[in-house]
Amino acid sequence: MKILFLHSSSDLYGASKVFKDTISACVLKGFDCQVVLSDDGPLASDLVSMKVPVRFIRLGVLRRKYATPLGMLNRLYHLTCSTFQLRSLLIKDKIDLVYNNASSILAGCFAAKMTGTKHLWHIHEIFSDPVWLAKFTSHNMKRFSDKNVFVSSATKQHWMTLNPQLASIPNIVIHNGIKKADDSKTSNLLKQQTKDFPHDTIWIGMIARVHFWKGQMYFLDLAAELLQEHTNIRFLMAGDAFPGNEYLYDEISKKKNLLGITDKVVDVGYVENPYHFFELLDIFILPSILPDPLPTTILESMLSGVPVVATNHGGAMEMIEDEVNGLLIPWDNVEVATSKISKLIKSNSLRIRFKESGFKKVLNDFSPESYSKNILRFIEEV
Repeated sequence: MKILFLHSSSDLYGASKVFKDTISACVLKGFDCQVVLSDDGPLASDLVSMKVPVRFIRLGVLRRKYATPLGMLNRLYHLTCSTFQLRSLLIKDKIDLVYNNASSILAGCFAAKMTGTKHLWHIHEIFSDPVWLAKFTSHNMKRFSDKNVFVSSATKQHWMTLNPQLASIPNIVIHNGIKKADDSKTSNLLKQQTKDFPHDTIWIGMIARVHFWKGQMYFLDLAAELLQEHTNIRFLMAGDAFPGNEYLYDEISKKKNLLGITDKVVDVGYVENPYHFFELLDIFILPSILPDPLPTTILESMLSGVPVVATNHGGAMEMIEDEVNGLLIPWDNVEVATSKISKLIKSNSLRIRFKESGFKKVLNDFSPESYSKNILRFIEEV
């Protein structure tokens, strides 16, 4: 089987890691795989090292920042160009299946429709704003895909609610699988940034793309409130922004200054291996203020033996049982959230219990073997 894989970025955050795992499973199965990305980056380098052919085409990826008249003209131009480039590629290389790893890529489904090629959509996103774009996306899932796979039940429910007609085509849920990276040595650079703090410091951290909905600002509000009660805690933030969103760094810096916590929060920027980051933590917080479809960072934290706190919506609720293997907190109530986190800070035994139960949860329900088996079956059915 010849498969053309499409993805919206070349980073190594959650959806990109799942994308790489999918391709790895297909390569081991003996499928003929090739990849198209919009730009170069760490993901492209990893795929090339796996001997997977990678091409770069400006795919006209739909993002919120383009939801303006001028932005949509820009997207229309790149979408038109990339659709015909992909159409030529599908014909020339006799592709059997287009595997689209982002709902924001339309060129793949359009080109597949034009050539009669099978098209699968792997949906990693939940969004409702702008409303017209969410409705348009749900329509495309129904109109242009032979089958859809969603990363969580929350993700599937979101899109089925937006467009009940999706029920007329096959839609399934496959949870991501995860395994710890072979390189478990702690990054010396990260160690350097935390070495001057007291040995008994409890480190609380978050790692995510720097974006308004990922909750960096909420994380800082939580930090400021917790620091009023606890003197032995400090905070770590990791992650970088999409090109064009660098202004968010300044907003985060201003927020820290306003709250008076600049010297209590260490920002380490982009971390190539997240396990280096988790090795430094005593508590991990995922503070997303919008539903996160199936946040990989929760699994990475559990697999690293770090107790997890996450906002109570989206895929996190399929990974965390509150007070059993982690904590679920409100996404919009600092006082309630910090009262729950404080209990975790004060109780070492509770942190140990969450570490153990979280680790077991990952091994039992989110194994890479299970993911590979399910995703290959999904592909072969089409």
